[in-house]
Amino acid sequence: MSRVLMFEDDDENYAKLARALSEGASKLGASLERYPGDKSWDAIKATPLSKTVVASLVQPEPARLVIVDWDLTKYGHPVTPELVMGLCDELGLPSCVYQTEYGPIDQVKRMQHWQDAQISIDSFLRHEEIARRCLSILDGFIRIWAEFSNRGNRDLRDVIRALLQPPRSAEVNLDQYAWGQPKTLQVAERGENKLRFASTATGYWIYNRLLQFPGILLNAAAAASYLDIDHEVFLADERLRAVFDKAGYKGPFCEIEPFWWSSGLDEIRAERTQADDKALKSGFEVAREAGFNVGHAKCLRGHEGAGYYCIITRAPVCADHSVPPGGWLPLGADRSRIEKRKFDELSAWLAI
Repeated sequence: MSRVLMFEDDDENYAKLARALSEGASKLGASLERYPGDKSWDAIKATPLSKTVVASLVQPEPARLVIVDWDLTKYGHPVTPELVMGLCDELGLPSCVYQTEYGPIDQVKRMQHWQDAQISIDSFLRHEEIARRCLSILDGFIRIWAEFSNRGNRDLRDVIRALLQPPRSAEVNLDQYAWGQPKTLQVAERGENKLRFASTATGYWIYNRLLQFPGILLNAAAAASYLDIDHEVFLADERLRAVFDKAGYKGPFCEIEPFWWSSGLDEIRAERTQADDKALKSGFEVAREAGFNVGHAKCLRGHEGAGYYCIITRAPVCADHSVPPGGWLPLGADRSRIEKRKFDELSAWLAI
């Protein structure tokens, strides 16, 4: 059975999270463990700290996922989240950390570190939601591990395509995401513990890059904006979203929230477009023809027409009222922008 190792120093928090995590992890073929387990603090203090933590991470087998609370000050020895995360990186173990974001400045700082070897979860979420996300992350890494275990002689690109199952029209853009910055997945070709490093690096790339920044993949609000459909109606009406199911993302971490391939949405629009139509049908027109009385997408400034997604307010925005952030966004995130007033507010504090 796989192991999930949690570093949580607060007994009450651990109990709340464990209730939701244990059953879900068991269904995924994993057991939940808590550091330091049954070892006494006196016994632990007799061994160098890093060796103790490493042993917990890899024995009796490497953890399939490591979950870390960003505040570990209640532990009986000075183990820090930085130490745990650093060791996970060295060992190629997937890790997620729940930490507090205080407002948009912290939000941007976290997003600017999208290449970091960790997945971040907002600690302000309810315990049940933190647990649900951790289980989706665990399931995603298990799926990635399984695909890499059956890699054989396949090229890394082929493994990724098998994992993500993109529409054919998305494959060129997907290659740009993967290979526009070679360092992103170079760890996947390391010789030592190659399988573990490859699956972990790929999981970070999917979660922190593909899913976090709308472009080739779109979350619900970004998809509605792209389709020119009122995003509140789109989010609320499952039957409306079903019209575009064919473009839905079914790859790792898809349980966290729904995503759609932007090129897949274009294919659906193209299929609904007739020979005598003057232009490609919009998503708004597709929805109307399917019998849904929807309105147009609205920019967060209040007017009709959007097309883009503000990564700070998490709402649709138009090109005129938004700014593409600086060069820190990943290549291909062409639907990700920041609303101008929010950009002006933050740019004095952050290099965006």
